[in-house]
Amino acid sequence: MPDPSARIAGAIWFAHDPAEFTESKKLYADGQEGWLAHLDGDLLFVKVFPDVPRAERAPGEAEIEIYVHRSGAFVEVEQQGRYVELGSGHRTTWPVRWIARRLPPDVEVRPESEGLLHFARELAASFRLSPKSVKPRP
Repeated sequence: MPDPSARIAGAIWFAHDPAEFTESKKLYADGQEGWLAHLDGDLLFVKVFPDVPRAERAPGEAEIEIYVHRSGAFVEVEQQGRYVELGSGHRTTWPVRWIARRLPPDVEVRPESEGLLHFARELAASFRLSPKSVKPRP
């Protein structure tokens, strides 16, 4: 199976064609801008979260994970929070903002579209989260 991902304009693009998948696949990426997006037709779904430095990620993981089941019918798009050890009775929070918007008619709906990337980045920037908003608490 060819690699369905490409790095263009500072973003990782993942093209999901269910017919291309005969084995399960995971893609890991750095979410240094603090967001990820999924496009379905003209509906854009964006998740905004605090950036996690490499040293604070779980072993063998990354900030963003995309998993596609071998049938191609199931795709999981997730962000990973900080890898922290919590003592008994402690908890942590990990804020994530979910945003869904219809694309404006002038945004081209195709992989690697500059207009699409610009729209997603602007939308994520308007909901930006600070890394300081995440703290383990007793």
